[in-house]
Amino acid sequence: MAERTDDELLAGVRAFWEGTDPVPDGLVARVQAAAALAASDRFDVGLDLELMLLVERTEELAGTRGSGAAAYTLRFARDGVDLLLRISADGTAARIDGWVVPPSPVAVTVQRDTDTTWHDVATIEVDATGRFELAALTAGMLRLRLEPNDGSTPFQTPAFEI
Repeated sequence: MAERTDDELLAGVRAFWEGTDPVPDGLVARVQAAAALAASDRFDVGLDLELMLLVERTEELAGTRGSGAAAYTLRFARDGVDLLLRISADGTAARIDGWVVPPSPVAVTVQRDTDTTWHDVATIEVDATGRFELAALTAGMLRLRLEPNDGSTPFQTPAFEI
C-alpha cells in the first residue's frame, strides 16, 4: 500500500466531513459579520469595519542557500481592495512587506494578540504607492487594520501568525 501525503490525507478528511456534516449555507458570511461587529464594538470607533478574507497563502523558497530564512505570502481581499503580505522570518525576527492594491494612501495599524485582548503595536502611513514594510517583529498572532485616508470604511485582516 502506497503511503499517502499529508495533502491526500487532509483531502480525505475534508471529503468525509463535507459529506457527513457540511457547513451550513451562509455560516461563513454570518461569522465574518459577527467578527467585524465585535471588532467595531471593541474599539468603539463608531464605524463599520469590513473583515478581509484570506484568499491565498503561498509557501515560497526564500533567501540564499543556508540562510535559514523562511517566507510565505498571504493575500487578503475585500470589495476590490487586495492586501498582499510577504512574511519572512530569520531566527527570532520577522518582517512583513506589504502592498495595498490598488495603491492608495492608508494607515496600517499592527495589532498583536495578548492573552486577553488585541493591542496596537504600531501604525504606519502608507503613501500613494501602496507599499509598506514592518521590520523586527517578534513571533505571535497579529492582524492588520487598514484605514483609508479618504474616510471610506476601514478594513481588517483576520488574525495570522508570524
